[in-house]
Amino acid sequence: MHTVASDRSMDTRADEDYNQFGAWGGSKVRAMGVEIIHGEHSVVRVSGEIDLSNVGEVKAAIDEVAARASGGFILDLSEVRYIDSQGVALVMANYQRLREAGGVLALVAQDPNVRGIFELVHSEELPGFVICESFAAGESTLAPGRAEGAREGTSL
Repeated sequence: MHTVASDRSMDTRADEDYNQFGAWGGSKVRAMGVEIIHGEHSVVRVSGEIDLSNVGEVKAAIDEVAARASGGFILDLSEVRYIDSQGVALVMANYQRLREAGGVLALVAQDPNVRGIFELVHSEELPGFVICESFAAGESTLAPGRAEGAREGTSL
């Protein structure tokens, strides 16, 4: 298994220093980590928060995996707690590119807010775009036979 990791610098203030809106004012680099895993299934695992300040790092990882995994890959956002419109646009653009090649995108999202954003745009209705509640469900989405169903629009 080949792993590449990148971590953004994290603000050292404790979580309790956040105000009620999850920020303390001023500009802040959001904490984010990206890991690429090449194994039975190619995986891009992201943690933290995805926004304009770091979406380029996520894009670089997705581009690397998409170039090797034409049949599909897992985008693991299970540890993402925030994603802005730039992040959603990145995911949807890569889904479209993967779909044109006949591939499947298994998106793992556990945070209700992150999952809700993708449900809001009805991405689960797109053929080859499967929203999964767990990493295991993402792996089964790409299993032989099940990936065919996902390509045809069956939600898993």
